Amino acid sequence: MRAIDSSHRQTPYIGLFGSEYREADLLLPHDDRLEERKFAFIFYLSPDWSEEFGGSLNLYDHIPEENRPSQIAKSLVPKANNFVFFQVQANSWHSVSEVICKDKSRLSLNGWFHADNTPLAPEPKPEAGLPRIRPSLDITLADVYETISQNYTRPDEQKRIKRKFAAQSELVLQNFLSPEKYQAVLEELKSAPFDPIGPTDKRNVGRLDESKLGDNSALKLLISLIQSEALTLLLTQWTGLKLYDVKKHRNSEPAQKRIKLGENHGENSHSGGVGNSSSSRDVELVYFLDRYEHGSYSLADDQLAADAANNGFCLDLLLFFSDDEKWPEDAGGFISYAGVNEPNEILRVSPTKNSAAIVFREPEVLHFTKYVNLRAGSRRFYVLNCSFFGISNEDSESEDSLEDEDELSDGLCAEFDDSEIDDELVPEDEEGLVPDEEP
Repeated sequence: MRAIDSSHRQTPYIGLFGSEYREADLLLPHDDRLEERKFAFIFYLSPDWSEEFGGSLNLYDHIPEENRPSQIAKSLVPKANNFVFFQVQANSWHSVSEVICKDKSRLSLNGWFHADNTPLAPEPKPEAGLPRIRPSLDITLADVYETISQNYTRPDEQKRIKRKFAAQSELVLQNFLSPEKYQAVLEELKSAPFDPIGPTDKRNVGRLDESKLGDNSALKLLISLIQSEALTLLLTQWTGLKLYDVKKHRNSEPAQKRIKLGENHGENSHSGGVGNSSSSRDVELVYFLDRYEHGSYSLADDQLAADAANNGFCLDLLLFFSDDEKWPEDAGGFISYAGVNEPNEILRVSPTKNSAAIVFREPEVLHFTKYVNLRAGSRRFYVLNCSFFGISNEDSESEDSLEDEDELSDGLCAEFDDSEIDDELVPEDEEGLVPDEEP
């Protein structure tokens, strides 16, 4: 056996390490594809291990034309003194199910036989991306007032929120939707149609089937707001990023006809839209609404990394819905931001009831959602994820430049109390993002 840390190792050789899985530990689907890996093996050490403890080794059927896993074909209980091995290839998808026993550890020795001239299994077929759309003009000021908390639509408070974002490139707005709208949307979500979305090597979530929402749905109105120019205007005022051309908006109408978000203009004014199209011409958005519960997750992979590099700068808006005032910190479900090929977490966003997280991402920064483990119990949460593309870092304003925009943007942005904005999100996870790997 050759030492796996040798800088002069030669093939063939064996890589060997040990694993310990405790309560809530698991390993999500993967295929072990890596240069020179020929065979994978696991030798189980835990005495008296039973199926009800979890921790089974799951072997998957695969979709040949996509090189992706489909359904679990076989589950093996990790009984002591059992030895499992298999060839590493395009269909060697496997996972370790969540350990659900508090007082036992799942122990094993794991590794690979490495050999020269081992062909690397082909990459999984890339997924088709979700369609990008342009912000539209189908929302009224009355809808904005009724949906978003007035703390964020009143005038004369834009400098504080914009300065905070300019300093941090992220923030969280608490109690984002009005209480009535939030509760109406949450109640709809509980009975709304969700479809299971995979593939399992990328995600396991429920995704809203928007086509089945009724015309008078509060949820449908919220989704319309997400796609509207009204939102791009508000995001421009909250962040200083040029999603909406405030100068163009101001110059496109006579002074007596201009409408400011936050001012009272009577019913006739509120029934109109935001105005002529002023969204930046390059701005496009992608949105979807997912349900997370025990067993849900999303993963980062090579395709997501490539997309992050190619998409350029991006602004994420994440709206969270839940019955729970506080999501358990040890239940997973948080959203992690990390750089491509970087093991450490840059930022963590926790799913907080009626909050809106706004994050400005540089190229090669991606995000994924941590597996929701057994500690979540029967809890669930929903997240409306909206990403805006076509934004340049040159579009953002420094703190020094904020004064120049005050006259243009006064009344167009949100007011808020310092107590309603998180000064910082959860700090980096010292454990990093990469779990101990079992073949």
